Amino acid sequence: MTIPAQPAESFPGAPLVPTGNPMLDGVGPAAYANRADVPDLNLHGGLRIVPIGAAPGFYLEPRDPDPRGRPVYGADDEVAGTVADVWVDTAEPCLRYLEVAVSGAPNTVLLPVPY
Repeated sequence: MTIPAQPAESFPGAPLVPTGNPMLDGVGPAAYANRADVPDLNLHGGLRIVPIGAAPGFYLEPRDPDPRGRPVYGADDEVAGTVADVWVDTAEPCLRYLEVAVSGAPNTVLLPVPY
């Protein structure tokens, strides 16, 4: 396999610098790892990341703000959509994604929530 990149320096292990289009070649900012095309499961064999309604025993803490129904803003300070649902990680007690109904689009997207 030929990688469309060259080492940034002459020492072994130097980072690679893309020689073509890094976003198309999968090098640099668009680098990725091939993974098995199977769902990620929890210890009980169920789907790991699901909408909160499909995760028995999971709930949003009533003392915290509920993001559902709130607007989502883009970097241009314009409303990009509205939070339709929250997706939880059933292997860890945390939110993973906000499901956003995009303004003017028929479908929704998942917005990663890293914390």
